Amino acid sequence: MKRERPPSRAHGPQVPGDEVFISKMRTVFTSILFLLTLPALPVFASQVSIGDVQYDGKVDVVDAVRALQISIRTYTPSEYEREAADTNADGQVNITDAILILRHINGLRIKLSNAATPRRPVNLKATARRGSVHLEWSPPVIDGSDPVQGYRIEFRKRGDSFAAFPHEPTLKTQSTITGLADATSYDFRIYALNSQGIGPASRIVSALPGYLPSSAAIHHILSTGQSLSVGFGGGPVLSVAQPFNNLTWANGGFFPLVEQSVETLSSSLANHITSHTTEMTYQVLVTTHGVSSTAYEGLKKGTQPYIQSIDQVVRARDESFAVGRPYRVEAVTVIHGESDHSLGRGPDYENYLREWQQDYERDIRAITGQQDAIPLLTDQMSSFTAYNTATSEVPLRQLSASEHYPEKIILVGPKYHLPYVDAVHLTNAGYRWLGEYFGKVCTAPQKLDTELPFLTEGL
Repeated sequence: MKRERPPSRAHGPQVPGDEVFISKMRTVFTSILFLLTLPALPVFASQVSIGDVQYDGKVDVVDAVRALQISIRTYTPSEYEREAADTNADGQVNITDAILILRHINGLRIKLSNAATPRRPVNLKATARRGSVHLEWSPPVIDGSDPVQGYRIEFRKRGDSFAAFPHEPTLKTQSTITGLADATSYDFRIYALNSQGIGPASRIVSALPGYLPSSAAIHHILSTGQSLSVGFGGGPVLSVAQPFNNLTWANGGFFPLVEQSVETLSSSLANHITSHTTEMTYQVLVTTHGVSSTAYEGLKKGTQPYIQSIDQVVRARDESFAVGRPYRVEAVTVIHGESDHSLGRGPDYENYLREWQQDYERDIRAITGQQDAIPLLTDQMSSFTAYNTATSEVPLRQLSASEHYPEKIILVGPKYHLPYVDAVHLTNAGYRWLGEYFGKVCTAPQKLDTELPFLTEGL
């Protein structure tokens, strides 16, 4: 029986991307053939490591191909590979670098870089510790015209300028930066130096000092609402120190969660949660975006406060990854209702809460990739008599929302019993107590009709 010849790939069905891949590979092989036919260059002293893209102790045609792949973006290099492939030290990898490597392996001992100062240190890594950060790095790919004599270490607290960390010049490729504040974002960079001067900076790495392991997640709680959500009237400040490494966002990075001009519920909420976890390793980030005297229509999706809150999620996620920590959003707190009561919108308030929670959950999931519920934690408006009304629909709708959507909307309770500075706003102690009530809900899931999975972690 005669065998049928299988159809060739060229005449068979095409896999998406085949044509692009074939075109790029054709470019690679054509370029290699072209490079091998070029005339010789003048002979110079060889440089150790430059051109050794594979980091196998030799420079061969595989390194040239890899440099060419990097130049046409068919291969994503490590930091070392990019530095080794940048043979002429112009800050980029292109076909010229592949040419130099091929001429070098053809027996031409060419100088692959004319730089007098060292190239940048590579593979910089930061490990956070309590009050310090340990740095490790690899030497530059080349020393320049003279051997490396030492390294300059620079660091900054987020929002500040870089400053040198004082230390004796050493050839060691590690150092511990001490005297740092816990629960604060820091950036670091390294320079190599020789007798000719100082080279370019390494890439910047970030770290978050503290006693928590790198595997411990940063748990983000967003806080929205009107004046009660931002502590209006809550002076003077009570929470002036952060005992648990809990965080807030300021100056483009993480900073210890302490109250500023007034007391809000933020510190007591986060600190109550952490104080009730095993070994107190549950690190909470709280960010606020409430606006005084603002009804739901001024805070819902599409408004500036809502956009700000989503931006807080993006920035916090990116900063968490930059300092090597997992990240997730756990809940949104809502202290609200007075303006909608005044506008006669109480009957619609349950729908507002439901829409609010759905919008936050949908948008946050799209950013973080988490699939579990992101509950909305709220309390009951308790100051309607200050608006010359004997009753209000808002607190009733806040209750019914929690009953109809128990996994999504959690009612913490009323707040009429807390101390007030006027008929609407709480005292500093009142805000602190309110935060503790929210924290109690978070740390006592067994008392709820529905267990909140995120709140049981570490308990």
